[in-house]
Formats: sequence, C-alpha cells, structure tokens
Amino acid sequence: MKELAKNAAPLLLVLYCLIGVFPILQYSYLNHEPFIFTFKYVGPLLLLAFLYFYWSNLQYQKLLIKIALIFQVIMKVFFITTMTTGYILLFNDLSSKPETSCFSGNVTDKWKNSESLFFTDYNFKLKDRNTGVVESLNVTKKDFDQHKVGELYSECFKEGVFGIRFK
Repeated sequence: MKELAKNAAPLLLVLYCLIGVFPILQYSYLNHEPFIFTFKYVGPLLLLAFLYFYWSNLQYQKLLIKIALIFQVIMKVFFITTMTTGYILLFNDLSSKPETSCFSGNVTDKWKNSESLFFTDYNFKLKDRNTGVVESLNVTKKDFDQHKVGELYSECFKEGVFGIRFK
C-alpha cells in the first residue's frame, strides 16, 4: 500500500496542479490578491508540513545533501502553493458575499507584464474621481486596448469570503 501511494504521488501532484490552473485563468482579480493571500497563509503551512515529513531525511545527511533536499522542498512548496491559488479562487467564489466593490476613475497609467509564458497581465492605474485614491487594477486585453491614459474607467468586482475581489 505504501509503495502504491509513493508511486501515485507524482501523478496526483500533476493532476492537482493541472486542475488548479483553470480557475486562475478563468477569473479576473485585483493586484494579484489571490496569489498574495495564498503565499501569505497557505505557503507557510505547506512549508512546515513538508519540512516535517522530510525531517527524518534531513537529520543524518551530509551538509550538501541537506542543502539539496531543502532546495527541493522549497521548490515543491512554491509550485504547489502557486497552483493552490486556483482552489482558493474557486472556494472564494463559491462562498462569496453578494456585495460588490466598484472602482471608477481616470486612467493615469497603463502597462502590461509579459513575464509569464502563458499569458500577459494588463494593468491600469486609476485615480478615483471622488477620493483621489490611486488604485492599480488588472484588466482584460479588450479594456486595455479600448482605454487610453486620461479616460474614465469603471469596473465592479465581487468580494469573496477571503476578501479577494474578483469577477
């Protein structure tokens, strides 16, 4: 039984990550809030859990092997935490409040981040007309192409149980 679990673990991990990608791509959200939430609250718990399970392997190893194992643990935790963001978004939506947060203001700056291999982030910086507060938003490519700096932009988001705003 233990051997079966050991052999199935990589396949289950890949399946977990593949399923976790779909909610990340489906939702629009503010300022990478779901990733920040996941790395702030879920990441440390996963790191502690992995270090606990790897502790017996770490205790009696030479220094170079310890460093390699710790690096391996950190990489696994980073990857799993990133993919857990999709599940956080899904749960955040399914248990969301009916309230919405709306942002309306003039576009003061716009830019795109092409750091990812799979998609590009499109961003606006808005200055609220009433309060003067400057807010950064992730927007769709369509909105990015349609609005110029200085134009009025308005967008409403639902707020989930974790405080993550999305649409």
